[in-house]
Formats: sequence, C-alpha cells, structure tokens
Amino acid sequence: MYDNVVYHPYDLAFRRPPWHNRSMNVTLRIPDALAARFASVDEMQRRAIEALALDEFRLGHLTRPALKSLLGFATRGELDAFLVAHGVMGSYTENDLDQDRADLQRLGL
Repeated sequence: MYDNVVYHPYDLAFRRPPWHNRSMNVTLRIPDALAARFASVDEMQRRAIEALALDEFRLGHLTRPALKSLLGFATRGELDAFLVAHGVMGSYTENDLDQDRADLQRLGL
C-alpha cells in the first residue's frame, strides 16, 4: 500500500509510519445561499476543523496532545484556553488537584 512512499531520513530515524505527515482533504458541499452567510473560506475551514476536533475530543477519540497537534497550537496553554472558550473543561479530577498540590509542596512552592 505504501510502496511508493519516499521516506525522509528524519522519519526513518524516529520510525514514523509513512502516513504520519499526510493530511486528508474533506469537501463540504454548502448551498450558495447558505455559504454567503459564512465568513471567508479560511474561516469556514478553521471552524469546521475545530468543530470536528472538539467533537472527537469529547467522544474520547482524541487525546489532548493529538488535539493540540490537529489544531496547530504551539503550547498546552493555547489548547487549554481553546477548550475553556468552548466549554470543554477536560477531565481534571480531585485526585489530579491533590497530586498537583503535593508536587507544588515537594517543590517548595
């Protein structure tokens, strides 16, 4: 299936699968009368990928690192701000809070 794939030396060094850097294009068919109500094509593309990514994250099909990568965020803070802005708090539990407190105390903070 991937016989014609050209491997980059970086990919070989880290044993990445050949489909690692590939992307999928998806076409949405929207009637012209409705498309005129939306923002630019770039904005529509961003909103569509965000909606899909959020739904997949809520369903548990994406991890936080996968979501961060899919949305192109550079930091975890950017991802957290995005999730809060969209009403997705994640799965931060009371045990997580206790562990964070213990870590801070251990570090003297």
